[in-house]
Amino acid sequence: MDFTWLKNLLATGKQEANPPGMNRAEEVCVFPLPNVVLIPGNILPLHIFEERYKQMTEDLLQSNISLAMSLTVPSAQGKMKNSAICGGGTVRVMDEFPDGRKNIFVEGLKRLKIVKYVQESPYLKALAETIPDIPFASPAEEKKYLVELGQQTKRWIFLSRDLPDRYIPYVDLFTKPHLLADVIGFHFLPGSSEKQKLLETTDQKKRVEKIIFFVEGNIRRLEGIGSKALGAGALGAGAPGAGAMDDLKSDGKILH
Repeated sequence: MDFTWLKNLLATGKQEANPPGMNRAEEVCVFPLPNVVLIPGNILPLHIFEERYKQMTEDLLQSNISLAMSLTVPSAQGKMKNSAICGGGTVRVMDEFPDGRKNIFVEGLKRLKIVKYVQESPYLKALAETIPDIPFASPAEEKKYLVELGQQTKRWIFLSRDLPDRYIPYVDLFTKPHLLADVIGFHFLPGSSEKQKLLETTDQKKRVEKIIFFVEGNIRRLEGIGSKALGAGALGAGAPGAGAMDDLKSDGKILH
């Protein structure tokens, strides 16, 4: 996997776009999709081919407006509804085609809450507020969780056949445990509902605890079956595994 995007993101500090106490309203474009959750600190590849989203992409590229990725879920009435809590970020183009289609990626930067829709056609726009994180109680507590999650993650990588050992040094790129937790959650939590729960967890300590629990569960299964002999099942049903990390376009199966 090419980790250039991750190194750049951590180096610029963009992954900390949800600092405690930050809460302001802004106009955003809303991209509702089923089974897709953008967690800040991650890159989401998308293939844009519908006319309305071609226009939305062009408008985004010519402005400073953020894109809010909203998970669509069934309502009590059986219809699909957009989640109010979204991952927000900026759009970059990877490939352009003569017919206007584009391969883009969305760089996740913040958690957003949609408070009011202001446009329905040709695509959705809304007013959204940045959701501030709840920080750790102290630097000492934060450091303790960073060490624990880092050690457990390295152990998981070492044991799993699906996670090459070359990933181990990248764990040390992270100086904040919740940032590491968000990357693990985005790539490996099984299913969009679990990812959405992590997105909606603004308490940094609770986010990290969720991921520690997840990683420890995978370690227990691996140790019970035998280190690198175990395949993708170790990641839990539906988890994308190493393929998601080796090819950032793994999420590019999303076609809109």
